[in-house]
Amino acid sequence: MFCINARPLGGALMINTFSGKALNPMAQIDLAHVSAVLKRFTRTDLGGTLSGIESAVKGLTAASCAKTLSTAGVTSEVLSAAASLKRLAGQVNVAIHATGILLCLPHILEAEEIIEYVSLGAGNTGREFDLETNRRIAEFKFIHWRGGAESIRQNLLFKDFYLLAESKSSKRKYLYVLIVPWADCDDAQRLDVHNGLLLSALWDAAFDRGLISFADDGTVLASAQLSETARTVLALNGAPHLPGLRDAHQKNLALHRTCNGFG
Repeated sequence: MFCINARPLGGALMINTFSGKALNPMAQIDLAHVSAVLKRFTRTDLGGTLSGIESAVKGLTAASCAKTLSTAGVTSEVLSAAASLKRLAGQVNVAIHATGILLCLPHILEAEEIIEYVSLGAGNTGREFDLETNRRIAEFKFIHWRGGAESIRQNLLFKDFYLLAESKSSKRKYLYVLIVPWADCDDAQRLDVHNGLLLSALWDAAFDRGLISFADDGTVLASAQLSETARTVLALNGAPHLPGLRDAHQKNLALHRTCNGFG
């Protein structure tokens, strides 16, 4: 484990380092071992486990801290296991983003449209958008969020929408989002290029919460739970039909309507 101890010293920042066993970010991950270590630490309720540790460490000193933490199961092995799993999860998210974009390309590109670049890695790797062609710029979001504790994802979606809107590019601007929530998808749906719609950030948020949906012909459907203020902000009155829906889109939309009470 590698630790950094930093404290102010005369207006400067002093950093002291000390290490035990270093974490190798490239080491092969033993998922069975990682799972067993984390399960042993979290037990049946991680929140309850952490609450108990919070109470146990209150009033401790350096002399008594190590023994108490060891008894509670707080070890470098747990940290290493959690870091390994987080690293793997990050790789999975990048793989989802990359393959999702690539599988969409044959279905969204128009005749004579030419790809200038795609950005498939974490972040935009020095490129402004996920996709730029001679006709469009585009961002893609494949991870479902439900609000609340996942508000960071909402902020990231809004950031993509804002960057597209503010871009000085004269090309068409697209933001691709999911139809069926990611958490509810099976493997085939996660790879389905028709499990996506082009919506603004506000419409996407309403759609994701089941407050709006679309009929097979693209007609906008509004939930009775949608407030009048929200209806005004979304400009539902006179909203155009959603164009370009194919049979595969309609299948996913039917599931979305059923799951959100649209009948």
